[in-house]
Amino acid sequence: MLSNEEAAADENLFAATIILRVWEEMEYKHSGFDSQGYLLGIHAFVHGHGNRIVPNTLSAAAFWIGLRQEIYTATVNQQHVKAPLQLDLADSARGLGPAEDQDWANRAVIHCVDVLNYCFDEDSTLSTSPRFSWEALNAWNKQWTALLPSSYSPTFYRERGPDEAFPEIWHHSSWHVTGIQHHILAELFLVSFDPKTPRIGRQRLEAAEQVNRRVCGLVRKICGIGLSNQWTPPGLFTACMAITAFGDRFHERSDQEALVEMLRLTERDHARPTEAIQQQLIRAWNWT
Repeated sequence: MLSNEEAAADENLFAATIILRVWEEMEYKHSGFDSQGYLLGIHAFVHGHGNRIVPNTLSAAAFWIGLRQEIYTATVNQQHVKAPLQLDLADSARGLGPAEDQDWANRAVIHCVDVLNYCFDEDSTLSTSPRFSWEALNAWNKQWTALLPSSYSPTFYRERGPDEAFPEIWHHSSWHVTGIQHHILAELFLVSFDPKTPRIGRQRLEAAEQVNRRVCGLVRKICGIGLSNQWTPPGLFTACMAITAFGDRFHERSDQEALVEMLRLTERDHARPTEAIQQQLIRAWNWT
């Protein structure tokens, strides 16, 4: 149906393609290969009909979920986000004016996309534009936090205990979980790709230690949000992205075991394939 131009414009078909992409991701566990066929179908719809998508419609909801699927693929494979982004819906989400809670979440999602494209596709038009430089992205990241509505404050917060890997952080809306986690994920990549980090000498070692502490703290927070809000499963998926990209930075065995357990929990309860990630981390940590 996607090859038929008239049928391909149907937002119901777009939503079905999003659902089939979830199935495609889950099938990876059995096949060991992600064909990304339905991901290409999503690209086709957005490329051909993206500028007709208006906010608060089924098409818009499907677009934002599809973009989060793209972030998952890009993070796991260390690549840029390939979805077409030159459309009004995406560009309007780069503002920081007063908006509804769901808009603030979508802003964090598109910001995460922009950061990933800066990190993994430095030759693209977006990443070479001053608007999408590291300095501009880092400033936007800080502004998002400063201007965030009070409704995004946790309903409960408890620092991690001596024998715990993650803090306990409750939110009462899936938008809040989505927005804060994607904002943290973007911050993780900004910290890791900071061009001002010293590259040689004694300063490099000191800077590397500071970066590692900050990264581990952010990963703990994103995982704590995922575990504390399991009523919204995507929170676990986003936490797994952070573990995939930055889990190798943890050196304490108790922390490592907590990260692996979170990957196992996500696969057991939601069929999200994490076995390959577990094995990669176990090798990186030199477990015997």
